[in-house]
Amino acid sequence: MKVGEGTSHSGFLRWAGPVLAGAGALIVAIVLFSPADARGPIGWWLASEALSFRHVLPLVGLGAALALLPWRAGLVGFGAFAFGIVSGGYGIDALIAAVVQIPGGAEYQTLTRLVSPLAFLAAGVALASPARVRPYLAPVGALAAGAAFASFVRLSYPIFGDPGVVEAGIAFGLWVIATSALSLRAFRQPWFAIAGPIVGSWFIGIALLDGGAALLG
Repeated sequence: MKVGEGTSHSGFLRWAGPVLAGAGALIVAIVLFSPADARGPIGWWLASEALSFRHVLPLVGLGAALALLPWRAGLVGFGAFAFGIVSGGYGIDALIAAVVQIPGGAEYQTLTRLVSPLAFLAAGVALASPARVRPYLAPVGALAAGAAFASFVRLSYPIFGDPGVVEAGIAFGLWVIATSALSLRAFRQPWFAIAGPIVGSWFIGIALLDGGAALLG
């Protein structure tokens, strides 16, 4: 009885990621292939903003970092990301109020361009960190990446004029993280431990180049 329960539990965990990915991909496909006048603000935000590789790729990388962790540490990292994405919008509001005097000015544009580099840096550090310290650094990176993604959602949703974009953004970010982490964990291979730091170093390089260009521009 216990053996059967353990097998069932293991099978559920193995296929939870792919099933979640398929369900989410179906919803995204429906939105993308629906008539343009039927998308609504959330659909347009998803198609034109959320699916950009600049915003999705760091989340996939962070999910990969969480997949390399033990289950308990991975859950802590996911919780840190969830906290960051839920609370990050309030932080960006305070930051805008403190440093941006004229909406649409140079400071505001610089702030928006730094969101993606911060997400790449957070995911890169989580992936590139040594295995011994990754359980400690990955949750910190997850918190920063969640706050960065929340900032992107908060900065982009006024363009579409629908507060529902915020809820959709939170759901989308959590879906990408959970899907990538569960799928990679289910089909984890020994070479993942080598590929993770390599990809992480690329992410850090992208963050430095993109962030430097944003600051100099």
